[in-house]
Amino acid sequence: MTSHRPRARVAPGAEMADVLAAALRDQGRSLTWLRERLRARGIEVSLSALSYWRSGERRPEGAASHEAIAVIEELLELAPGALGDRIGPSRRSGVRARTAHVGEIVDSSGTDALARALDDLGLADAPSRALDEAASFTVDLDERGCFGAIRSRLRIRALAESVDRIPLWFLVDRQVPEPLRLADLRGAVPARRVDDLDAGLVVQEVLLERPLASGEATVVEATFEVARGDERADTEFVLSPPRRISEIELWVRFDRARVPAACTLRSAELGGTATEVGIDLSAVTGVHHAVRGFGPGTVGVHWTW
Repeated sequence: MTSHRPRARVAPGAEMADVLAAALRDQGRSLTWLRERLRARGIEVSLSALSYWRSGERRPEGAASHEAIAVIEELLELAPGALGDRIGPSRRSGVRARTAHVGEIVDSSGTDALARALDDLGLADAPSRALDEAASFTVDLDERGCFGAIRSRLRIRALAESVDRIPLWFLVDRQVPEPLRLADLRGAVPARRVDDLDAGLVVQEVLLERPLASGEATVVEATFEVARGDERADTEFVLSPPRRISEIELWVRFDRARVPAACTLRSAELGGTATEVGIDLSAVTGVHHAVRGFGPGTVGVHWTW
């Protein structure tokens, strides 16, 4: 005897993003699973696009995207039109704050690994639920010129109700011999994590001390330590906020035994013009870079040996 799973019921008036998120949740499916099933049908949709559709940050546009939506309805056993009839008008214009996917901002082989990790942890929509309102990072390099410790202090503001978890992630963008160690954490407790040693990636889910209501803020401090590996020195530290952030501070501190020959501060908002400022390191061993009202885009300290 053949059994059939009943089609998911859709609440009247629900938006496409709500229906898509509920269907994935009810069937225990991830965005990675969905992308692979679409690919098997000859349809290419990026994880970032699927994440936007699920969170409601963007809606499918164009014939190819609408074709993908029809196949998604089939894959998730939804009635025809359960998603497509709820697409609605484009959200590309208007005053809603832009949330960018890290793959749009950072040119790195590790961004695909990051997208998969966030999806596996169920945190792909984290940027639409909580904002890093202010971020401060202190980065220490050892005598070889390699990352030693990375300390962060984030002021988090909830953009939705009952925000109880956020991801902390670092992408060293080179192979590391062992996972980055979470040496200290304040304002939250560690939960699940994903490590990719080839990309030098750690994605750490942390549980806030209490759930935040929409508009509430809290502070989370964390220190990660990078294991000693090969002798290849690091040459940059870059922060890539996916949304506009009120304040960013980067403090990169070099070991007195090895100070770079040259250093540049760079910042570039998505779609904007990059700015660069050279720094004289002849009398100092550290560099401070601060920007306000920035993002989405990249802010970084770059150096050469």
